[in-house]
Amino acid sequence: MIKIKVITPENIEIIESGHEHSLLDILRKRGYEIYAPCGGKGTCGKCMVTLKDEGEVISCRYYPVNDIEVILPEEEEANILVHQTEYLEEIPFKVTISGYLSSKPFGVAIDIGTTTVVLYFLNLFNGEIEKISSFLNPQKQYGADVISRINYCQENEDGLSELQKSIVGAINYELDAFRIRKGLISMNVEKIIIVGNTTMLHILLGENPVSIALAPFKPEFTDKQVRKVIQQD
Repeated sequence: MIKIKVITPENIEIIESGHEHSLLDILRKRGYEIYAPCGGKGTCGKCMVTLKDEGEVISCRYYPVNDIEVILPEEEEANILVHQTEYLEEIPFKVTISGYLSSKPFGVAIDIGTTTVVLYFLNLFNGEIEKISSFLNPQKQYGADVISRINYCQENEDGLSELQKSIVGAINYELDAFRIRKGLISMNVEKIIIVGNTTMLHILLGENPVSIALAPFKPEFTDKQVRKVIQQD
């Protein structure tokens, strides 16, 4: 039996369980309400909980093998997580078994926010979300908002390069950590889709964002960008 220490703002509880159950099932059976709109199938990635020393995990795909500590959000934060997906449309995953370069193809969806960056690692064979990683945008040391970061690019000769290297380095770190944990090579990560506000995307691609803050406020690009990635192992 393993021991699971559940920490909430209101209480601390120790649960004992076997290895055969997912963390989501263990918590639900104990009466904890964990948001999982896909029913625990591993396709929505919304049933995240925080483990001490491990970070966020998808609870329906996490099977504890050792004693762990689970930190659950307070009720107000949990309600925000539920309501933020209230109007999202569920689009069925289209399974494709051909056209991939490797036998273990993965895709990564990356949302670069001014404050937080989130990566969703997707199994391209079955559409399941294997992992969700999030971290604070390292560009915050150059400014808390997009205007201050644009100013940094304008006022410093290597400003744009510094900002670009900081976000690219952080993303590569998360990609490498996932590859190592899953025993993959670079070729297994076949598709990467990145979204973000106009300034974040300009900085990521090394495009000068200064024109965004100056009249007539015209960015260097507004359409979809497709860039090649150099594979390295």
